[in-house]
Amino acid sequence: GATAAPALTGRSRMRYAEYRPSAPLAQWVRCYWVLECAAADVSPEPERVLPDGCTEIIVHYGDPFRRLVEWGRTVSQRRALFAGQLERCLLLVPEGAVGMFGVRFEPAGVRPFVDVALTDVVGHVLALDEVWGAAGVTFEDRIGSAGEDQRRGAGGEGALLRPPDAARPTPG
Repeated sequence: GATAAPALTGRSRMRYAEYRPSAPLAQWVRCYWVLECAAADVSPEPERVLPDGCTEIIVHYGDPFRRLVEWGRTVSQRRALFAGQLERCLLLVPEGAVGMFGVRFEPAGVRPFVDVALTDVVGHVLALDEVWGAAGVTFEDRIGSAGEDQRRGAGGEGALLRPPDAARPTPG
């Protein structure tokens, strides 16, 4: 089931919805989420992302955000990301129409799905293909072309239930 709540930030009207994972993934995945906002409604103010102890996979199917790094300098995000647990607040600036799909893992839930030491990615945001290789690109394409929340969720579920390579353990 979905939990949808419109988020208002400054003047922007964003749609945010969360979806529960299926039973086979529930112990690892906290939720799937979608964030959308038309370019005309995007606020120029940075969005704050607070540490929550979770690791995420994020795909921008809209325009990628820019991350505020220091002294007003920004860095463009990749379309598909693997975000380790945050150590501090991130400031993100939307660059147009917002369309994002995320998989938020339980604090240690990502371990069956990646072959990296989680301590090595704390505080880092990597391109998904750095973690999953070609399967990261396939995941990005599948989510980007899905067209609706339920199809994006199904694509995310399918990718997690079928690990990208034999080196990764299969959940369950």
